[in-house]
Amino acid sequence: MSLTRVQRNGVYNALAVAGLDHAECNFKVVGHGGIIDHLPSEALFSFTQTGSVLSEPLYSGLRFVEDGTSKVFKDEQWAEVDRNIWEWAREILELSVTPDLWAEYHRNGGVIPDAPRDGDNSPFTADEQASISRQLGEIKNALSDSLGLSGEHLAAIESKLDEAEEASRRIGRKDWLLMFYGLMFTLIVTRIVPPDVVQHVIAMVVQGLSHLLGGSRPQVIAS
Repeated sequence: MSLTRVQRNGVYNALAVAGLDHAECNFKVVGHGGIIDHLPSEALFSFTQTGSVLSEPLYSGLRFVEDGTSKVFKDEQWAEVDRNIWEWAREILELSVTPDLWAEYHRNGGVIPDAPRDGDNSPFTADEQASISRQLGEIKNALSDSLGLSGEHLAAIESKLDEAEEASRRIGRKDWLLMFYGLMFTLIVTRIVPPDVVQHVIAMVVQGLSHLLGGSRPQVIAS
C-alpha cells in the first residue's frame, strides 16, 4: 500500500510544526515510503514500510543531518515516523544557527577577542570591580530593551552575568575571561539560548571591558 493522503499531509505538517521551510525540501513518495531531501544542507530523511502488526503498517528508516547525527529507526508506527521527521527538521534548524567558530576565526584573518596582555592575571581593583558591575548591568538592560528575548532566555543570560560579576571579586583577570567564555559556552551546549544571541553577549562584554582585559586593540595571530 502506498502512502495515504493523510500520511503525506502528516509529512507536510511535521515540517511545518518544526518550522522548516517547505520550499527548501523535496519530498518524493517511493514505493511504500518516501524520501525527504533538505536541499541547502543536504540532510536526508528516508523511510519505508517493513511490516505490520494487526494490520497496522510498520516503518523503518534513516534520518541524517550533515555535521549532526544519524539515526536509524526500525518497525515504528506512523506516529513515530512523524515524530522522527519533526526531530530531524528541528536538528537542521538548530545546526543552521550554530556558528562554526574555526571558520569564523579564519574568515576574520585570525582576529580573536582581546586577552589580558602578557598573561596578566592580576586581581581587579575595587574600582575595576565596580566598572565590571556597572558594565554588566548596562548590558542586561540593553538585552532586555533591544533583543526581545523571552523571559527564560533573559533569565539564563542574567544568571551567567551575575556569576561573572561575583567572580570578578575573587579571581584574576585572565582567569576571569576564561571563566566568562565557559559560562557563555554552557548556554550554547545546553541549548538554553540561541548561539547568535550568546555571540552578541560575548561581543558586548569583551568590547565593553576591553580596557580591563588587555587593551582595546584586537590581538591578531597568523593562521
